[in-house]
Order: sequence, then C-alpha cells, then structure tokens
Amino acid sequence: MLGSTQRLGLLAVIGALIAGCAQSPRRADPSAPAAAAVSAPSTTPAASPAAPAGVSEHLLEMARNDGYRPMTRGGETLFCRTQIPIGSNLPIRHCVNAARLRSEVLEEQQERLNLNQQRAEIGQPSAGGGGL
Repeated sequence: MLGSTQRLGLLAVIGALIAGCAQSPRRADPSAPAAAAVSAPSTTPAASPAAPAGVSEHLLEMARNDGYRPMTRGGETLFCRTQIPIGSNLPIRHCVNAARLRSEVLEEQQERLNLNQQRAEIGQPSAGGGGL
C-alpha cells in the first residue's frame, strides 16, 4: 500500500503528464534545419550550383520544385527533402540517389498530370490554378 507522500507524488506525476499531453503540439521553425537530428552528421549540401553528374539541369529543376536538395554523404551525391508524415509532427529527411530521384520526380509529375486531367473532366480548376 502506498503512503500518503507516495500517493501525493504519484498524483503530481500523473497531473504533469496529463497537463503535458493537453498542450497543443509545437511546430518546428521552418527556417531551422529541423531534420538535422534525423540525418547523419556527415551530410552537407553540395557546394556546386551546377547539376551533379548524371542529372540533367531540367531534372534538377523539377526535383528542386518538388523540394529535393542535393547533398553529399560519404562522397556520394544524394537528393534529400524534408517531409512530415501524416499523423506526425516530427519531420524526416528522405534521401535518394540520382536514379531513384529520376523515377520519383517522373512519378510525381505523372500523378499531377493525371490529377489535372481528372479535374478538367469534372470541371474543377487544375492543381496549380489556385482552386481547392
């Protein structure tokens, strides 16, 4: 059986937990490198503004529009973007190599075209048109 001081301590801990859970979650400052804790410390932005080897300028521009940034990790150029998964407030860094970047960017472009085509069929403005 718990003594009165132990009960009081337990009650204080439970109250603190409830109060902490009741507060609204805080968003990370978008200008701060939020995913720095998630990524490896050896990750640094690529110094050259030119397209990395094996990536065309057009693909690099499309990737930047999708939020990807070139990074160097272990001597290899990767393309990373920060995402906040549905149901979470914790951002994660998603990195891919040049071959995977090409397929992901093209898949996203195709999905946007399909969405815009479906919207045109039902009479809604396109995704880039400021509709929804």
